[in-house]
Amino acid sequence: MVQLQDLPTEILSVCLSFVEESDDLDEEQGRKIKVENSDVRNLFNVCLVSRRFRELAQPLLFRSFEMDDIDTKSTIRFIRAITTRPQLGEHVQIVNIMDIGQDDLPPGHILSAEDKEFLTCAIQDLKLDSKKKEKTWLAALDQMDQGVFLALILSKTPNLRYISIPGVMQSMKQVNQLFARDPSFLSKLEQVHIEGDGECSGFNIATFREFCTRPRVDFMTIDSGNLTSANYPASWSQGTITPQTIQFRFCHVDQSSVIKLLHACKNIKTFIFSNWDNGLTGELVDSSLPTFNAEHLHEALQPHREKLEHLHIEYHLSQDHASIQGLIAQQALQPKMPSLLDFPVLHTLHIQHCLLPELPDFPSSLRELWIRDCTSSIRNMTHHIAKDVRSGKYPELVKIMVLAMDITHPIRWPGQRIPDGKTPADCFFSLRDLFKDTKVDYQIVPHKNSDLDEDDYTDEGDYADDYADDYGDYEDYTPEALRGAGMRGIMEEVARVMEERMQE
Repeated sequence: MVQLQDLPTEILSVCLSFVEESDDLDEEQGRKIKVENSDVRNLFNVCLVSRRFRELAQPLLFRSFEMDDIDTKSTIRFIRAITTRPQLGEHVQIVNIMDIGQDDLPPGHILSAEDKEFLTCAIQDLKLDSKKKEKTWLAALDQMDQGVFLALILSKTPNLRYISIPGVMQSMKQVNQLFARDPSFLSKLEQVHIEGDGECSGFNIATFREFCTRPRVDFMTIDSGNLTSANYPASWSQGTITPQTIQFRFCHVDQSSVIKLLHACKNIKTFIFSNWDNGLTGELVDSSLPTFNAEHLHEALQPHREKLEHLHIEYHLSQDHASIQGLIAQQALQPKMPSLLDFPVLHTLHIQHCLLPELPDFPSSLRELWIRDCTSSIRNMTHHIAKDVRSGKYPELVKIMVLAMDITHPIRWPGQRIPDGKTPADCFFSLRDLFKDTKVDYQIVPHKNSDLDEDDYTDEGDYADDYADDYGDYEDYTPEALRGAGMRGIMEEVARVMEERMQE
């Protein structure tokens, strides 16, 4: 029988990739990939089998690093490994820095003498521009500054492709010094995620400005940060920002900044600004801070109108109203999105109901329309869109999804009433039937929340392109018999097939 060690390297690599099962891609957090402890242990064990297996397993073992141990021991061990053996650092593609503040560290938390000596040497080996900078780094090390640990990791991971950093991590001085002294620093980075939440919001987005100008970065997600004209980075000049997808969630970006930002971008295909909160996520949005409106965004997107494919725009609006009429009156004051006819390749639009005019215009390229946060009758608008569909104005349109917290609101007649003798179901069917005998699927559904089955409908759109293949997901070209079989079963099946082929 063919021995496992005798299999070609390419097949063994595929087999070992199943040891490390990555999590499903998180819809709400872009494309983060985590390695579970059991998978790490399995990879450790594979490394002990033979030198050849170790050579194949180590790239998987060091591909992803998550800095989340508040005693920093695992972080220091990782830094020691990639410093003493630089080839291991070349395997690192994913770094996820968890939010660990000084208040989280246990009392009396200090470095051991051995660790301090090693990290001091690691800092000195960087050969910083001046002794003053070196002393600053060493002083920050004494304070257990996360920025020093992050800088040491990034200095040894030249092939990094994805990084996630907590927005409240304001100590980026050391990392920025590495950017300043080497223009090619992190030149292979592709995805940037600056994380935040309702409790840790309002950080200055400009603090992380250098990450967004790396030549290969094409996906940037920022949560709960602020970007205003007062802190807009001078280095973000026209044509310097590389991402094709920019996603803001629960952020504040003023009019001046959104215009400068989008003019600084080379090529935007997807723009997402999502501040709407269903009240169940725990996010806190300060609606008193200035934020651009739909008209400002339309103006800012003009340089990208020939290439924009996906647009998502939602604002946080106060729900504290005594009546539905009060809410409708507030929404009526919202500036409307101007015509999108001059965006010829726009195929997916997610937009708040109150941002649409009563008789909206869309480009003929539109395939999916998501009307979100719909709190009042959509009947007249639906009649208008259905008429345009039947006239051939939207030949590509296949889906219209209307999302509402209370799905009885959109289906009502103007004046928010249900006609005598009619039921809410009748009202819905009368809207859906407007698209009868067309290829448009028209649905009214509740906004997703933790109590709903996420498989009921999918609203992530096309902006979350699947990078799974790049990170070792071989499912697309693995025989069905091997899927879910586990490492041992996979290897046995591969060996059996290889033996059969040799006997033919």
